[in-house]
Amino acid sequence: MIWSEFIVIAGLHMLAVISPGPDTAIVLNNAIKFGRRAGIYTAAGIACGIIVHVLYSVAGVGYLLHHYPWLQHVMMFLAAAYLGYIGISGLKTKNARGDADFNDPAGQTTNVKPFINGLITNGLNPKATLFFIALFTGVVADTTAISIKFGYGAYLVLATFVWFALLSSIVGHPKLQQRMQNSYKVINLVMSLLLIAISLHIVWSLYSQWH
Repeated sequence: MIWSEFIVIAGLHMLAVISPGPDTAIVLNNAIKFGRRAGIYTAAGIACGIIVHVLYSVAGVGYLLHHYPWLQHVMMFLAAAYLGYIGISGLKTKNARGDADFNDPAGQTTNVKPFINGLITNGLNPKATLFFIALFTGVVADTTAISIKFGYGAYLVLATFVWFALLSSIVGHPKLQQRMQNSYKVINLVMSLLLIAISLHIVWSLYSQWH
């Protein structure tokens, strides 16, 4: 039972984590603009966001989100607002290293801010919320021990970090990053518009549910 559950969980998670979404967009955005290290710290923030989802799923808060849709709507609205803010801020950036939100007074990219960036993006990601509610209510049996459920969660956290850290390492490779930064205006425009598009898509999903 445990191994069959784990195989299903691992397979579903792999499909979910590699599919395009807010997490992928924010990792690519930070890795391209600020390099491999910023991308990896963003990946660490996303992985810590997974911890939040695991905790409320195991604790049964997912049940509340499932039966009280307005809580889910609030999270979706906050996610849309945050991603929209990042996208609009990106449109205002003038050069490849000029985002004051990610630079310290000396002009160097900090580690804490990309981490928080990833944490908030994943923590408010409606796609992740729905995934974990479905996972822990539809795949994991009620009879599964709490320790095993946390074991599943530890795997999900680690696998998420490994995937996005790998993605950051590829995109943020100095040579590839330099090539992308040579076309910074175009890359920045595309990534910023992508974040705004995801934000608008979430808002449209909310509108569709209300009507």
